[in-house]
Amino acid sequence: MGKFIDNAITDAGRILLADVQMGAVFTPTKIVIGSGKMPPGTTARTISAVVTPVIELTINKKERANDGTVVIGGIYSNETIREDFYFRELALFAKAVKSDGSATQEVLYSYGNAGELADLMPAYTSGSPVERQIDLVTYIGNDTKVDVTVTSGMYISKVEKGAAGGVATLDSNKKVPKEQLPSLDFVPTSEKGKPNGVATLDSTGKVPPEQMINAFDALAMQPGHRTTDTLSTQDNLDTWTSVITDAGGRELARKVDKEGKQQDGKAMWTTTITIGDKTVTVTDKETATGWTREVK
Repeated sequence: MGKFIDNAITDAGRILLADVQMGAVFTPTKIVIGSGKMPPGTTARTISAVVTPVIELTINKKERANDGTVVIGGIYSNETIREDFYFRELALFAKAVKSDGSATQEVLYSYGNAGELADLMPAYTSGSPVERQIDLVTYIGNDTKVDVTVTSGMYISKVEKGAAGGVATLDSNKKVPKEQLPSLDFVPTSEKGKPNGVATLDSTGKVPPEQMINAFDALAMQPGHRTTDTLSTQDNLDTWTSVITDAGGRELARKVDKEGKQQDGKAMWTTTITIGDKTVTVTDKETATGWTREVK
């Protein structure tokens, strides 16, 4: 997941938060993903709209924590995405519902922009769409009220497609994809070290670091796999946690991106990727001329 260096509750969000702290109910309305760059002279706190909206996520998760934070989540699917785009913008919209039933205007509550560290999101091609759960952890205070109801309907959640206990999907030929058939006990040698294939081992019996990075992205793209991304912020530093699970809910891989600061004040990110019993750590450091990368 992209590294959202510039991430904050907006000025409009802080005004809404004041209403919530006076007794109104904090009501998240939607999550918006965009591809725009931060306009000159604008910060995550002063921005009032998503620069280049790409897709809105329907909220499917509202969970209150004991530390004054709330987890808001939605499922991203590339089924309607016709062109690749950079996932630069992540925005949460909300309103405050007062005791008399009236509501404030919906505002951009929190906003993050990954800038040049954004991930490229592929367009839908054919077969099963890529889906991932995106969760935001945002602060609303300890003594505030939060609307934790999630709208439901007479339908089968997309999460159940291809999942254990759910329903099988069909490909363009109206057949169950091979990924949802019983597992075979062999892998073609042509898939070694290839995208969507299997990793090779070096002379020490370990997966090379560069293949660990590629393998995580390939696992996330596999039909039937689900990626849950959670963004949390502490001391103005972001942490992205991405977990890939299979159709049965078993964890396959985990990636943690932690924002930090170097002694000279420049940014740095430490990424730890774990697949099975293999782990690799990638450190990206900002320099005067760009970024450097160290892989262990």
